[in-house]
Amino acid sequence: MATQDPKNPKNRKTGKRLDALSGRFAVTEELEAWAAEQKARRARRDGSKFETTERSTGSMVLVVPSREVETLRPVELRPEDYELEPTGLRMGAGMHQLIFPFKTLVSVEATDPYPTFEIEWRHMGGKTRRRFLARFRSDEEAWVASVEKIFAHLDERFPHVVHRGWLDAQNTEWEPAAGFPDERTLADEKRGGYRLSARDEPAEEVVAERASPEPLEAMMDWLSSGPDSPWREHPNEVKVTVSHVYVRRRDDAVYRLPLSALRGGRKNSTGDIVYVFGRRTRLLLPHRDGCPVVTALNALL
Repeated sequence: MATQDPKNPKNRKTGKRLDALSGRFAVTEELEAWAAEQKARRARRDGSKFETTERSTGSMVLVVPSREVETLRPVELRPEDYELEPTGLRMGAGMHQLIFPFKTLVSVEATDPYPTFEIEWRHMGGKTRRRFLARFRSDEEAWVASVEKIFAHLDERFPHVVHRGWLDAQNTEWEPAAGFPDERTLADEKRGGYRLSARDEPAEEVVAERASPEPLEAMMDWLSSGPDSPWREHPNEVKVTVSHVYVRRRDDAVYRLPLSALRGGRKNSTGDIVYVFGRRTRLLLPHRDGCPVVTALNALL
């Protein structure tokens, strides 16, 4: 998207908005600089190799020493594999039980990817974290109900350790759209003012866009796709307005999500970026250097 001159009276309003976005980009750069400084400081202190994990806060991917990465491997359970006892929380069944005395809990957090949650506790050797998720996708609804019961109990007795994460987010689903905002405006003009949308909405101005991948890029995206980056979720085109993100899928259908529902973002195992809207709706963007859409979305986190 061409840069508009904010000194031009016609672009004064847009220029102010772009200046505001630039200020938000600066904040993101400060956060990245802070994260790099913390990483270097911990490396000097621990003398250990650092590896990235999926744990994220906003757009920042946190790092932990490699000796702790093993503790982040998820534990797959059935919805009924837990019990709230008078003195602690039991997770698992049979010989594979983990018992967490309430007095040892450091944090209990509903983390991404949905619907996992993580427990950090204190012991004689230091602190350890464990991530828990549903064993089968068919158990997801019952699993979420169990997680809500656990958090409700802990929030009542030990609110200082509870971080509700996705539990406090509202469900947000992809909304069908008649087309991209700029395309709908052109179509309206050709039809003498007739709007394609059933609602009388003002045209949204596009502030960032991501074009369709070139054939070689599309082939590389397909080759690198997998469980963390399924090909069916790769968008063909993406445009960001002041209030929505629009996606054209490979079947040419257009959908949108409100930017107000953007909750966080993280890099997956293939280096692609996954943005989360609401409780669990994902926008997957395969890695592309200098992508304006990534810059615009990161500025909102």
